[in-house]
Amino acid sequence: MRKYAVALTFLLVVSGCGGSSDTATPVTTVATTATQGPTTTTVAPTTTVAPTTTVAPTTTVAPTTTVAPTTTVAPTTTVAPTTTVAPTTTVAPTTTEAPPPPTLTPLDQYLIAIEAVVAGDMAMVGCLAGVFGLPEFLGMQGRLPNDTELVAAEPCIAGLGGVSTLGEAESGSTNPGVLEEPETTSCVPLEPGDYERLERDYLLGARIYSANPFFHSVTTGDEIKELGFNAVSLLWAIPYDEDGHILYPSLEAGTERVSLEDSLCHLFNKVHEMKEAGLSVFLQGEPNYRFQGPTEPGPLDPNIVSMFASELHEVMVPLALAAEKYKVDWLSPIGEPDKWFGPQAGSDIGQRILPFFSDFSGKLLYQVAAFDDYRLDLLGYDIAGLTPLGCDGVYEFIAAKIRMVTAWAAEDGLDVANAEFGCTNNPPPETKWLAIENMNRWYELTADKSVGLFVDDTPSVIPNHQSLTDDWISAWVREHAELRGIEPIR
Repeated sequence: MRKYAVALTFLLVVSGCGGSSDTATPVTTVATTATQGPTTTTVAPTTTVAPTTTVAPTTTVAPTTTVAPTTTVAPTTTVAPTTTVAPTTTVAPTTTEAPPPPTLTPLDQYLIAIEAVVAGDMAMVGCLAGVFGLPEFLGMQGRLPNDTELVAAEPCIAGLGGVSTLGEAESGSTNPGVLEEPETTSCVPLEPGDYERLERDYLLGARIYSANPFFHSVTTGDEIKELGFNAVSLLWAIPYDEDGHILYPSLEAGTERVSLEDSLCHLFNKVHEMKEAGLSVFLQGEPNYRFQGPTEPGPLDPNIVSMFASELHEVMVPLALAAEKYKVDWLSPIGEPDKWFGPQAGSDIGQRILPFFSDFSGKLLYQVAAFDDYRLDLLGYDIAGLTPLGCDGVYEFIAAKIRMVTAWAAEDGLDVANAEFGCTNNPPPETKWLAIENMNRWYELTADKSVGLFVDDTPSVIPNHQSLTDDWISAWVREHAELRGIEPIR
């Protein structure tokens, strides 16, 4: 979330001007009076020198030696008007008044509305979808709206700004109208159990992104095992701002994360839960604009890729340490880097982050989008991840990608796995047979090489989304588990 605040700092320098005893020297040098020698010596011829010895007016010279007005100089040393300067030091009107609450712009209000959407506010979803149309509104996620869109959204966003965080929505903001940025987290990291990385020849998993129950049909270990899976794939969002800086707080598929530590705490508490349930865990990182909704984000602007890449060490190092600590089985530090950064930059960044994971004992997976035939450098990884999504689409388009990436993997000495598999949308009844046929044929292309397959549970905000609990896809998963000889986990 964003924070709007005004900080006022005042610096008061008071310099006093005062006199010293040195300034009276012109008065105290009564040398002309003390050198009365000529008066005394000139009376020597006279024996009755009484007038000379009694020269009281000369020896006392009281008016000169006392010089009280000069040595006290009270007006100069006290200088009360200068040292007190009460009107300057108090400045009560400035320091006591709170800064005026900032005025929220339409963009600020729009971002608050998006937060409400990802937090499950179906009224806001309905309002914005009614303004833009649901497909168009979902397509806006991951970018800032333009001025025309902000004007169109005004009926939905007008008046927003009273609360900012999900906690404030429940308890009330301490400063209505001001977006406050939380600095701490209430998440308490769970200590790893005595689980290890299980030796499984084949991982059959559910891909459930953030495991938010608002967006997914299954989110717990028991629910996943009930469908016949022995693994789960979780996604970790790496938030960035408009300039490519990795930045918190952020929204992760409907949930606020106030810091890197907060984000990792929630992520690995979920990893811990799945490991305790006996599941193998495949963890995938993904760049997300920091106010990204629960939809598919787009690639980074080429102008900010270098900035993002330069800051990756800040998140990759703690990710690697935590992944080893919690015995993550498979790890894709950044899934589909060729998608987010472009093929050449994606290949380079994929290699640059490898040293951060030198102490990771699990399997490192390079997930490939393969939007074109640019040859990616997969060396240093253990598994090449395929992405056969869109089972109700054209078979050959995906099949060509599978053949190409499988060939790269063979050249670089990697295994292959279907890291994202299945349908994005639930196919209509009349073409469901085609979806099942495509899935079977895609699987067969790597059946003798693949070490795993993760079936997508499309987020519920996607129209006509494919859910793992739908009868036809859950039946396909059970048949696949039986084909691979995967025993149910009890």
